[in-house]
Amino acid sequence: MSTRPVPEGLAERLAEAAGEELAALVDAHLAQLEAEQARIVLRNPFVTSRIIGLLATVPRLAASREIRREAVAHPATPRVLALEWVGSLYWPDLARIGRAVQFWRVRDPPGVVAARAGLKAVLTVVGAHDCPFKKKFSTAAAVIWPIVTQSLA
Repeated sequence: MSTRPVPEGLAERLAEAAGEELAALVDAHLAQLEAEQARIVLRNPFVTSRIIGLLATVPRLAASREIRREAVAHPATPRVLALEWVGSLYWPDLARIGRAVQFWRVRDPPGVVAARAGLKAVLTVVGAHDCPFKKKFSTAAAVIWPIVTQSLA
């Protein structure tokens, strides 16, 4: 981890940067970026797959569940990275990703497709077997199942 402090106003610059300026800012401050600043980068409309790949190379950022969740749901995330990270998400994260896609007007990112398929598999296994947590899970499954099956159809 770098000992250099993060420049003041970096979060605002990351949020407002476009194209090459965003890439240059991430390149220059990659070692100092905190999770919240990385989330700002992921929300920037000009973020590219190269920038998301760079964020994934920082172990402290890659360990953040919020970063993994937002990267998996992002359409610019490289397919291999999205498929690698989707397995580490909790089922509420998978449900959030699968549900959020209904409001998007873009092609489904690969992580979202994998999240829906993974969630469908979990719900199918829990529904078919007598699990100790089935009663607690059934309420959530009743809400999530129609969303997942509708979006997979």
